Amino acid sequence: MKIVNLEQGTKEWLDWRKFGITATDAYTIMGHGFETPFSLWEVKTGKRNAPDINNVPAVKYGREHECDARAWWESLPENIMSMALPLVIESDENPIFKASLDGFDAERNLIIEFKCPMSTSSTWKEISEKGEKSNAYKRYWVQIQHQMMCAGADSAELVFFNAEANTGKIFKIVRDDKFINELKTKEIQFWNCVANDIEPPKGDKDVSLPKTVSTEEYMKLMSSYDKYTQEIAILKEKIELLETVRKPIIEELTDIIFNEGVKKMGINGYNVTLVERTTTDYKKLITDYKISEKDLQKYEKSGKPTLKVTIPS
Repeated sequence: MKIVNLEQGTKEWLDWRKFGITATDAYTIMGHGFETPFSLWEVKTGKRNAPDINNVPAVKYGREHECDARAWWESLPENIMSMALPLVIESDENPIFKASLDGFDAERNLIIEFKCPMSTSSTWKEISEKGEKSNAYKRYWVQIQHQMMCAGADSAELVFFNAEANTGKIFKIVRDDKFINELKTKEIQFWNCVANDIEPPKGDKDVSLPKTVSTEEYMKLMSSYDKYTQEIAILKEKIELLETVRKPIIEELTDIIFNEGVKKMGINGYNVTLVERTTTDYKKLITDYKISEKDLQKYEKSGKPTLKVTIPS
């Protein structure tokens, strides 16, 4: 590998990333995630700006705690004689293959990738519950294979660090040459499209960029939506638990009112009413009256559009 004398996060480093394929790009080129090869091609060819995610709370949080994650990893007994040195590198084989390593242990030829999700985030929850089956692990596994290709490394450690608890989860990853060969082929094909200004095929995931609001405003809205969605999910879990506890009470009250043989009973305003509901068997109705799908379409009307919001894990 060739070490490039650049500091991660600087303007020079950002410019360097544009003229090649990074580990983040690799995941997109392999057809995963919310970005697409076409949208990445637009960025690489200067047809649109890359989304500015620097002010996204999760990104800022991760950047702020990367040093804490590195210190925690280096304090572990098995790493006490090691240092996870951040490096900016290019592949010896082809300089378009680029990587920014959070840490590299030269003695062990080991790449270390640090991720610092908030302890309340869906990412940390999913990693804790699903481990290698989580979307976050799968995404970073691809990125780390790209890094190993650039560095010529045979192994890596993916570290998810919980800053609040000062602890982490470490996943050991080994080089997969079969996957790397496939990755290398697709990356070269993609870069040929960039170099020759040839559009890659568009897919179903290609979306229009917001034009009436700035990227910062849009991402601020999405971050707020994600925050409240997570809080709602926690409340829903509590509601489900309370409903489970309440269920046998409802069943007992139902038995009582049936045994009483009345439709309404109560004491001092604490009333129970038996409400009978009917449903329509639409499937039987359609069959009995021989109503065709074409007939049904005559009665269709446009409903109010609903919003489907997608948040990357």
